[in-house]
Amino acid sequence: MKAGGQLQKVELKNKAIKAAFPTDADKVKKFFSDNVGDVDENYLKALGDYLN
Repeated sequence: MKAGGQLQKVELKNKAIKAAFPTDADKVKKFFSDNVGDVDENYLKALGDYLN
């Protein structure tokens, strides 16, 4: 989300996803290295679960 609670559109590319989670950059990088595959809704759900 952007400041003010507005949603932010994110491209399904590793670089864009990393930019969306700047405070968890190390965790995101580790997740990407441990979970190779197509970036889709399930992949993003698994990333969200991993970050929480």
